[in-house]
Amino acid sequence: MPDKVPKWGIWTAELVDRLKGGWRPYLLAVAAVVLATVLRAALHPLIGDRLFFTTYFPAIGIVAALGGLLPGLVALVLSMGLAWFLFLPPALSFDGTKIEALQLGLFLVACTPLVVVAALLNVAIGWLGQQRRTILRVQDAEARQHRLLVKELEHRLGNLFGVVQLIAIRTLQGELEPAEARAAFRERIAALASASSASLGERPNVRGLVERQVKPYRSQVDIDHCEAIELEPKAAQQLALICHELATNAVKYGALSVPGGRVSIACKVRDADGDPTFEFTWSEWGGPAPATPPKRGFGSEVLEDAPRYSGATVSMTFDPPGLRYTYRHRLAWLSR
Repeated sequence: MPDKVPKWGIWTAELVDRLKGGWRPYLLAVAAVVLATVLRAALHPLIGDRLFFTTYFPAIGIVAALGGLLPGLVALVLSMGLAWFLFLPPALSFDGTKIEALQLGLFLVACTPLVVVAALLNVAIGWLGQQRRTILRVQDAEARQHRLLVKELEHRLGNLFGVVQLIAIRTLQGELEPAEARAAFRERIAALASASSASLGERPNVRGLVERQVKPYRSQVDIDHCEAIELEPKAAQQLALICHELATNAVKYGALSVPGGRVSIACKVRDADGDPTFEFTWSEWGGPAPATPPKRGFGSEVLEDAPRYSGATVSMTFDPPGLRYTYRHRLAWLSR
């Protein structure tokens, strides 16, 4: 609509909006009638005692169109009074004959439809102005949303490439055989891709993310109280990598490496002194006795260093009956 309305129409709509309400339209009525009176006086030597109301018609129409019905009626009454007093004979007097009274009556009859039509035009112009403002607000909101989406996409891509680079460096720098390193890299990238694809369009929730990471071992995994908390993309990436690393280790060395092993996953939200805290717990039993890794690798960075760097607290114990891992973070960070 803004592209189709001519500029004079836009200016008129803005003027009507500025004059809406308050004293401004009545000041416009007084100013227009005074100007019409001055013009009528200036034309008096040319037209004499004829066409007493000739300059008042456009003034009243303009006031009603820009200011509305009531200011138009005020302009009409002022015009009748000034024309009667200044120009209808005898001048400078409200005395008059039946002819003058008839002229005033005809002027009133002629101006009433003018005021009504101009007031309706005022309503139409006001409506058009409102529609234009609404469209402009929508366009502005869409433009801001587009800019935010572009910035968010740039931010996500930057984070994603950084995580992929870190996974590649730490996986390929290890002591794994080339085939094992390639397999580990593919699995970690797949876990990251699962979280990233879920975070596009709508934010993933905790339960859905956890279930995707343990889907191949679902028969041996119990998921308890994992609430449907929506995750920010960065939090989803972190939890996805944590779940994948825990599941991979459990398949290689822990409870998921034997048929009778079990894993229990619990997710809760606790109130820590008025600050809601999300708690994720991974517990294993029924598998081989856990042992502390002889050295720290990429798994330690995923499970301990990266979460702590983001502000989480983690604990990991290797005591019987199996590995127990706990991740705690402020709920406001995970689901902003």
